[in-house]
Amino acid sequence: MLYGNSKLYAAARAAKMGKGCLHPGLAELRDWISSEYQVNVVHIVLDQIEIGPVAGHPRLNIILETDKDFYALKTDPLTFRLDVHDKVIARFRKIALGYHDLESDNVLLVLDNFSDECLGKACSRFLKRDARQIADVFKYTIWQIDGFSRLLVVFLYTDDEVKKCTADGTCNRISRQCFKTLKQYDEFNYLTSESFRLRFDSKENLDNNYKGNLFYYWR
Repeated sequence: MLYGNSKLYAAARAAKMGKGCLHPGLAELRDWISSEYQVNVVHIVLDQIEIGPVAGHPRLNIILETDKDFYALKTDPLTFRLDVHDKVIARFRKIALGYHDLESDNVLLVLDNFSDECLGKACSRFLKRDARQIADVFKYTIWQIDGFSRLLVVFLYTDDEVKKCTADGTCNRISRQCFKTLKQYDEFNYLTSESFRLRFDSKENLDNNYKGNLFYYWR
């Protein structure tokens, strides 16, 4: 999986930038998937599962570029379209017949979303470098800005303040400032109004329903 895998991300990033070299069989599969489903494939990695009951089995990781590309091949974030899964596996096995170094028996197919990981990294930089400064600008309104992956959550103090700030436009101003600041870390221009994920919550809700602990909030 791409999430949290710095080596895999570096390989995908290099491929996105036109660097690196892809095995000709995997390049053939990439081009076929792109044509068959009208999606952008950034990179393909064939490796082995390292742990668990199927350790040692081959794993075929298809790294798609955008949310649109990713969800074109899924019924939901966790579930493949069955027709896609079976067809891609069949195509890979056919291609692998021509290459002795492409293992296809019992292969596990994985899909990843490159833009999702890029935006997650951008949000991580934003949280480390800028979130506190924005909170200070709105210090009488914002308790804290936190996040996980590409989702940012702006915590106001109370539920009533969330309602008030939504009504008077303060939440909109905070959202615009976060978007503008986050954009500077958007290396491949994936951040748009549609891909930007930010919501408002309250310290009151955190205290009452999550024991005041962000670990429980994100769990």
